[in-house]
Amino acid sequence: MENSLVMKTDTSFALNFLIYIQNIFLNQNRNEEDLRFPYLSTRIAFKEDFKIKYEELWNEISQRISNDNKNDLIIFYEEKDLFNQKLFVIDKDSLKNFNEIYKTYKVWWESFAGRFSIERSIDERGGSYIEIWQTL
Repeated sequence: MENSLVMKTDTSFALNFLIYIQNIFLNQNRNEEDLRFPYLSTRIAFKEDFKIKYEELWNEISQRISNDNKNDLIIFYEEKDLFNQKLFVIDKDSLKNFNEIYKTYKVWWESFAGRFSIERSIDERGGSYIEIWQTL
């Protein structure tokens, strides 16, 4: 089976949350001028094999969404611990930090600047997911 990506204007809650997490991860080792949204001043403990786990989770979620688009909301709202367990070090602070990241994403995503701006960027420049993914 050939890997392919079909672009739609209906943006994914779960995949965009992964991109949000990826940017937090990447920002921890970037120069000030290379930072991306969102920037957190707190250092987050990610798993050592973050890049591998991220790719596995991206592929798993993409596949589930491609099989049934309703899975996107189920994953994001009902299976949010999947992100925490796969990508973050499990320690006394990780659940608190993850919940803060999850909440800030939801607030941003549900705002005019979040989902709407992503949908518009896909309308105008198809391929945005691919470009973002290639930065990891």
